Amino acid sequence: MAASLGVSVVTLLRYRKMTDERQFLIEGTHFRRMSPAPRAPWVWDAEKTQKAFAVASRAPRAGRA
Repeated sequence: MAASLGVSVVTLLRYRKMTDERQFLIEGTHFRRMSPAPRAPWVWDAEKTQKAFAVASRAPRAGRA
């Protein structure tokens, strides 16, 4: 998923873990675990994730003019 968005895996992990007003990836909508196991891999909804990323990329960021 990170490669299709043009970001690193670490950056995608950071986006997934956001819980403040900047959060744009929602568990259950954009991603979910393959199973309830804590180390199970994530399954991404590519279409929804790419749309959310595109919208978030266009949004103005705090502290930037």
